[in-house]
Amino acid sequence: MEIRKKNNMNKIQAIFFDVDGTLLDFDTHTLSQSTIEALNALKRSGIKIALATNRSLKEVLEIPKIDQIEWDGYVISAGGEVRNKDREIVYKTIFTNSNLKKVFAIADENHIPVYYFQQTGKLTEKNQYTDEFTDHYGMKEVRVYPWNGAMTGMVTLIDPDIERLRQLTADIPGIRTMKSCAVALDIFPKYAQKANGVAHLMKYWQLEYYGAFGDSENDNQMLKNAELSFAMPWASDSTKSIADIVVEDHRENSIAYALKERNIFS
Repeated sequence: MEIRKKNNMNKIQAIFFDVDGTLLDFDTHTLSQSTIEALNALKRSGIKIALATNRSLKEVLEIPKIDQIEWDGYVISAGGEVRNKDREIVYKTIFTNSNLKKVFAIADENHIPVYYFQQTGKLTEKNQYTDEFTDHYGMKEVRVYPWNGAMTGMVTLIDPDIERLRQLTADIPGIRTMKSCAVALDIFPKYAQKANGVAHLMKYWQLEYYGAFGDSENDNQMLKNAELSFAMPWASDSTKSIADIVVEDHRENSIAYALKERNIFS
């Protein structure tokens, strides 16, 4: 484990965990027993634990074995929604309806599939790139439904030409975009950011110092603001450069090893 700078773990009052690529690896898409035990050990030590993910609450709760951990909070929809341990809303920011209409209109005009979430994850259409997208995130069968105009917390345009997707959406105000995999560009409300969501939950808890685990660019600001930050072994180069610690590769046991090496539990 490479430690870039000294941080006092004794200051840490909460730890936030990204989901895809962090809690769940991209090979098995499962939550390992060692991770469950490690996070429960954190709870027993008095440290709060929370998720910080692009997923919706329903998508989080569908993760096998996720209920074997007693979560203190949820930063979901890429920070666009924050909930406490009882899943009550602490903070929420949403798209304007006009911005959503513009995104879906651009996708329709250019025959670009859109992944969105309303009760369940849906696609506006399918092609070879949607298969790559759903395989990457370990999604089960995702059905095709045209968007009905209802609100959704995040949308994803699916196409390998990420720069073209950015250009097509560049003139829409009040949104931000981020590449999430080789064929996907996530689109969020402007203020939906994991770091903002974490800040709202820390304020709700009346706590000051947190640690965080992540693997990709959408985790970077959250990691940068953390008292102690961990990048997964397979994290992007930019994420590794920001993190205090680059975790050693023990595959599904990587989080447990990282916490044990920092003497969080024995």
